[in-house]
Amino acid sequence: MLINLSNYSSSMWSEKQIKAANSQFGTIIDLPFPQINPEDANYEVDRLASEFAEKIREINFNHKMKRAETDDGVFSSNSLTVHIMGELTFCYAMIQKLQIAKIPCVASTTARNSEIDENGNKISVFEFVRFRKYF
Repeated sequence: MLINLSNYSSSMWSEKQIKAANSQFGTIIDLPFPQINPEDANYEVDRLASEFAEKIREINFNHKMKRAETDDGVFSSNSLTVHIMGELTFCYAMIQKLQIAKIPCVASTTARNSEIDENGNKISVFEFVRFRKYF
């Protein structure tokens, strides 16, 4: 199972990214990324990260319970991974909390294709390449 904690719902992902996620992680669950106030103190960002880490543990537990009901009561190994992309200090706090809980985290890597339009505006298109584990 992949929990997508980012500003982009998996419904906005390219077909290539969805196929990669499904083949590597199975089910994709979107958890909308929180609004991070740029004025917040570190302790407020940490508190929010703790709340989201708890939500992720609850989602994981409920997913395991559903699987236990359909798999003759046998729990599968922890197959949860979190795709996390967004405001950097929140991501850092979340990744630390999830790594302590032995929950792997990944980022999506992209290739940037940029061009300048006729008005001189830079247009960047990001093409998904792969998932990379945070270490």
